[in-house]
Amino acid sequence: GELEGGRSGVFSPEENRRSPGEGVIKPERVTHQGTIFFKINRANIRASEKEGEAMQRIRDFARQKQLKIRTVKINSYASPDGELERNARLTQNRGDNTFDYMKEELRALGHASVNDTNFQKQAETKEDWDGFRRLARKSDYPSKDKVLDIATSSMALEEKEDALRELEVFDGYLAETLLPKLRRSEIEIIGFKRIR
Repeated sequence: GELEGGRSGVFSPEENRRSPGEGVIKPERVTHQGTIFFKINRANIRASEKEGEAMQRIRDFARQKQLKIRTVKINSYASPDGELERNARLTQNRGDNTFDYMKEELRALGHASVNDTNFQKQAETKEDWDGFRRLARKSDYPSKDKVLDIATSSMALEEKEDALRELEVFDGYLAETLLPKLRRSEIEIIGFKRIR
C-alpha cells in the first residue's frame, strides 16, 4: 500500500537520499604520546622536563576543543645499571610522580573529570634491557658489537652490568648518551573529539 503523501511502503533510494548516521555527532579517537626523562637514581620530574618540548606537546594536545580524555597510560622504566631492587623502587616512584603530575596538569588544562580511574600506570620493575639492546643496535659508536654481545649474553644481570662497566666506552658513550634515554616515563593520552 501507499503511505501518506503518495509514497509507497517500500524503501526507494530515490525518495530517501539521507545517508546512515547523517546529522549524528560521531566521536573521533585521538591519541598523543610523549616521554619525560629522569636523572640517574632520581624519580622527581625536573623543571626542564616540565617545561620541555614533550610536555608542551602534551599540553597542546590536551587543549583541543571538544576533547574528552578517556585514558592516560604511563609506563616507567630504569636503565640497566644499578642495583635491581633499587631500580624497581625507582621505576615505581617515577610512575607515581608522573601520575600525580599528569593528573594535576590535565586538571589545570580544564579536564576536571580526569580522575584516578582514567589512568593506567605500569612501572617496569625489571631493568630495561630490551630498550638498551634496541638503542645499542641503532647506534654507530665503537665497540657496539662488544656491548651487544654482553647485553644479549646469558650472564646474570649483575655480571652483565659489571662487564659493561669494564668497557672503555662505558664512562663516555654508554653512561652519558645511551643509558639516560632509558630512565623515563612514557605517557600516552587517549581521548575522543566530537566531530560531525
